[in-house]
Amino acid sequence: AMRRRRGTSLVETMVVIATGGLVLGLCVILIQALLKLDRAGRSHLVEGMTLARLARDLRRDARAATAAEVKAGDAGPETRLALTLPSGRSIEYQIQARGLAREGKDDWGLPLVESYPLRPSQGSRWSVEREEGRPRVALLLRFGASEGEPGGWRSVRMEGRLGSDHRFEDPRR
Repeated sequence: AMRRRRGTSLVETMVVIATGGLVLGLCVILIQALLKLDRAGRSHLVEGMTLARLARDLRRDARAATAAEVKAGDAGPETRLALTLPSGRSIEYQIQARGLAREGKDDWGLPLVESYPLRPSQGSRWSVEREEGRPRVALLLRFGASEGEPGGWRSVRMEGRLGSDHRFEDPRR
């Protein structure tokens, strides 16, 4: 009678080790892909929140303003917007290399500085459009595609109707 072997051969042990290494390698690749996806998702979320905050502030300032002027800035022509408020204060928005800045003074005369960090943009500009009564302030932002995003350029447009908060006031005052 032939006796059965109880141990494992070297070949069997090598197969188990190779299979375990392959599974571990696939796990590392999967974890790396998930972390990259999480990072891209967080970046997209932060950018969306920043754009929403910028749009809210721009609309609020435009509604409160009585005049708007587009000026040349450090980033090129049409990259600064100056809004004049009824109290004589002014708020200025400036397109920068990596986002926008909002500067002015609050109701007590204290400096007001707000930044909106965004990914680099190209060809972004301000405009004041006059149609149907009150002027409208518009911002066009053009971003390059972010990492993992298909396509070339993405445009975002924000608008605010100038002086909407003053529409019921007597214009003769």
